[in-house]
Parts: sequence; C-alpha cells; structure tokens
Amino acid sequence: MARKKLIEDRRERIVTTADQLFSYYGYEKTTLEDIARVIGISKASIYLEFNSKEDILLAVIRGFMEQQLKNMQQQAASSNAAPLLALKNLLCEHFLAVYDRVTNQAHTPTNLALTSLRVKTEMRDLFLQFHSVIAILLERAAQRGEIQPQPNYPALAELIGKGLQACCPPYIAGGSRADVAELSESLLTLMLAGLQVSNPPIPASFIPVSSV
Repeated sequence: MARKKLIEDRRERIVTTADQLFSYYGYEKTTLEDIARVIGISKASIYLEFNSKEDILLAVIRGFMEQQLKNMQQQAASSNAAPLLALKNLLCEHFLAVYDRVTNQAHTPTNLALTSLRVKTEMRDLFLQFHSVIAILLERAAQRGEIQPQPNYPALAELIGKGLQACCPPYIAGGSRADVAELSESLLTLMLAGLQVSNPPIPASFIPVSSV
C-alpha cells in the first residue's frame, strides 16, 4: 500500500512540476532532465511513469480538463438561472479559462496543432462528460419551455460542442481574449436561438454520428 502511494505521489509530482516548468519556460524548451532535476529524481524514474514528454503534457491537460469539468458540473447543479442562460454562462467561462491557460503556457501553435487530435482521441471520456452537462441543461430548458423538446439530447449536446471548437486552441492568428469571449457568446446565441420554441426540433437524423 505504501509503495502504491509512493508511485502515485511521484506521478503527481512529475505532472505538477512539468506544469510549472511548461508555464515558465515553455513546453518545447523544457526537457525531461529539467523536470527530474527540479523534483530531485533521476530521468529514469520519469520513464517509470511516462513514455515521453508529450505523455506528461497530456496528463497536465487532463488534470486541467478534469477541474474544468468539475466546475461545470457544480455550476450546472447549483445554478438558479434559467437553464439556457446557465449553459451559455458556464460555456463562455470555460472557453475563457482555456484561453487563459493556453496563453499562459508558452506552447507554440505547431505543438497545439500536433497534440490536438491526440487530446481529442485520448480524452474522449472527458469530452463525453462535458457533453453530458450540456445535455442536462438542454433537457432542463425544454422542461421549462425555453426550447422545443428534442429527440436526442446527448447527440445534440455533442453537435453543439463540435460547433464550438472554433473557440478552442489552436487559435487563429491574432486571436485575443476579447475575440474568444465575443466568438463564444455569438456562436452560443446563434445555436441556442435555433432551438427556441418558435422553431421545430432538430430531427435526430440531422445529427451526425460521432467520429471521435
């Protein structure tokens, strides 16, 4: 039991230290030797937990996303606002948190582009949980008469999530925090307007099958 705890602590220390070094020096300039030296362990010890620096980066990203998911779940459960307003607010806050996180780290656009597909693939479980929060609020909005009842809330939530990927990195050149805030607000307003009670529900056949 003590050995298992020791291994968990070592893994956590590697991720925490790497996160700090990535933030300060940048992902590409930080080496495994740097991480090992700060922690006070050998480089070989890092390889007992991770196969590569990119694997450590993915662990850092997963930790951030898990915290974001927890925040969204708590907000969705405790919000007294109208469901559509709560949905818009928590998603806008999430996109700004992602922006702040990414721009605080010295990642290059190239690195973000190279890791984005792997992130989407390996963290599919987290994306599904993000979509479940959206689905819950959409169904709640339908129950309160804010939108038309829909045939498949989870699929619709995933479609909305995919439609909002323009608010996520890698960003277009010159994208600022204000740009992300405006884009997320505008896209959510447009998408949710299409679900208003004056419009028919989106046919289940219109929602594409997930590819990721």
